[in-house]
Amino acid sequence: MVKYLLRKNITYWYRRKINNYGEVVFSLKTKNHDIAMLRHSYIDYKINQLIYKGSFNTMTVSEIRQIIAKYKTYMIEEEYNDFEDMRDKDLSVTLNDKFYGGHTSEALDYAINRYKTIHEQNNLELVKQETNKILKRSNLQEDLEKLLTDKDKTIFHWELFKAEWDLLHESYESQKEVVQTTDKPLPTQDINMILQYQQMQKNHEEQVKEVNIIRISELVDKYISEKNNVNDWSDKNKRDIIYVLGNLSSYFDDSDIKKLHREDFVTFRDKVLRFLPKKSTKLIFRDKTTKEIIQIVKSKKLECLEKGTINKHLRRVHQVFEWAYNNDYTSKNLTKDLAFKESKKAKKQKTAKIPYTNEELKLLFEKSPWYTTEISKTLKNNPEHIFIPLLCLFTGAKPTELAMLQVSDIKTKEGVIGIEFNDHVKNHYNLRFTPLSKILLDIGFLNFVKYQKKLKYKQLFPAIKMYESGGTNFTNNYTIYNREFISQEKDKTFYSLKHLVNQKLKNKEKPLYIINDIMGHSDGYGNKDISVYGDEFMPNEILRNTINECLVYDLDFSKIKKVIILKYK
Repeated sequence: MVKYLLRKNITYWYRRKINNYGEVVFSLKTKNHDIAMLRHSYIDYKINQLIYKGSFNTMTVSEIRQIIAKYKTYMIEEEYNDFEDMRDKDLSVTLNDKFYGGHTSEALDYAINRYKTIHEQNNLELVKQETNKILKRSNLQEDLEKLLTDKDKTIFHWELFKAEWDLLHESYESQKEVVQTTDKPLPTQDINMILQYQQMQKNHEEQVKEVNIIRISELVDKYISEKNNVNDWSDKNKRDIIYVLGNLSSYFDDSDIKKLHREDFVTFRDKVLRFLPKKSTKLIFRDKTTKEIIQIVKSKKLECLEKGTINKHLRRVHQVFEWAYNNDYTSKNLTKDLAFKESKKAKKQKTAKIPYTNEELKLLFEKSPWYTTEISKTLKNNPEHIFIPLLCLFTGAKPTELAMLQVSDIKTKEGVIGIEFNDHVKNHYNLRFTPLSKILLDIGFLNFVKYQKKLKYKQLFPAIKMYESGGTNFTNNYTIYNREFISQEKDKTFYSLKHLVNQKLKNKEKPLYIINDIMGHSDGYGNKDISVYGDEFMPNEILRNTINECLVYDLDFSKIKKVIILKYK
């Protein structure tokens, strides 16, 4: 507290070296130790604030001295100034019907005990009650008003409280004229007083340290809040972040992110992600901690995450901690290069997508129950089973994008009827307007849309339910249906329709930017010539003509058309 207080020729001085910026040195212009302590405490507090805020990075020593000059003028120029006079009045007390001035040992002892009580309660509001009294008799109020954050204000009040308590102690010792020598131990009362003061300092340091803590869960909240504000993300991204960072938080007891080391992230990869269940929504995992989930997976020998999924989760962790680093929450991102390396064969298998064959399309649209024997019943109870596969066949959209369509998403732009994909898309480049093909219009899709609108449905397919995992009951139903009536091949799924659309557009040698505009893909390279210069999308008429030209199939939709027109006439 007083390490910068020096005595030279019976006068007290303040002297402090600031690394790389020289020294702050000046006379405190007093021979009285109590007054010197007071002046030292407040001046040192101001310098600590400047260091804490990084002001010394841009200020010269001369400029620093100009800031401190107001303290010198107010507190140092006079041997006994108004501040000390007001302080004496504030500390005055009446004990047993006898008045004691604020400078007396009785008044100081009373004040010290009051500070002790406040310290024991460790209550910032009580601290503020005392410091507000000090602020009224000082010229520090304007400096407090400059502090913008709660953390800075907390530091201010605690430092001022510490300085005053230290001064009370020193004044009390001076009044008692206690002479300390190397061969005479301190009285027990004074030892306890010093220990109490040291404990108060420790508590304060811990409280200030607590202000700077950012736990994993808090970091996730901050990250999600910002991404939501800029609309740079989807619900699925949010769920993925919450899932993987939730497991990180659970495994490491929601640690302060600054206490995490590189080894912790390696442990999370090798001992957590590798043993998380492939199907995490099972009831046996509900309300379980990450450690408990891992124990269940191991004991029951359940199927775990694949390397590709683990790498996806590691990328999520990396992007959150990279954001934390860019926003000065951490000094370094320790999550780089954690992903497992995949073999060329694994990468090839991962990227290989198998479209339906024409024979499989016929099995689906001309022979399976949904579109033949059960079509009337299906249109009545689950029209999504009829229309979503058809919509995908002529738009290349994802099942979730189609499942969550609103009636109002079907609209006309520039004379072209199409679907506006705005909600429930994964990324910003998925936002698009995809024209409806001539075949879809011919089989009566707009009749169905008008029917739903007449029933005042907002959701185009109201029977569809969205799961927390990001999937839908339609996807589950189609998966079962696909295996029973269309294909037993592992790589043949609903996405076989989407990949077929992509392949047919490529086979017609259509430019990549037209394919991307239809299907909602990124070019993968951030090509400014395409995405920035000129209009963002191709004209809707060109997209419609491309769809009508390329997305032609050897299928007979006449029976489907007949039932749809009859149902929604």
